[in-house]
Amino acid sequence: MSVIAKKNLDLFIVAFLFLCLLMYDVTFEIVTEVVHLIFEVLHNLFEVVELGIEHGVEHLLHTDRHGSQIITFYTLMLMIGFLLYKLKFVVSLLYVSCRQFARDSWIRRKTQLTQFWQKQNLLNRSLIGLGFLVFLYLASFFVM
Repeated sequence: MSVIAKKNLDLFIVAFLFLCLLMYDVTFEIVTEVVHLIFEVLHNLFEVVELGIEHGVEHLLHTDRHGSQIITFYTLMLMIGFLLYKLKFVVSLLYVSCRQFARDSWIRRKTQLTQFWQKQNLLNRSLIGLGFLVFLYLASFFVM
């Protein structure tokens, strides 16, 4: 990532979220399809791991089909429990880092905007306000 992209990553995120809100129907469709794809891939991966464990248990322990299915079930429950336990820590670290990034970005942009506004004279402040009002007026035609 370039220096400019790292410096303005918060602006890219806000612009992306704004576009997601503006085109909510497309966003909902894409999110639904991606979640469906993720669940399909996870299901197929689970089936491959389950069949591999079951086949290995049948040959290593010389058990019948029912016995190997019971051993496979409890083995998979142990693996899923361990993964969920580790996922708890990863999600909490991700949450803390995202919250810190949002807080730092908010403070940096708020300081930049305050400094920019204080450097403007009355005419430029009026023109900025007028431009914002014109933008809101024109945007109202697309919303209504």
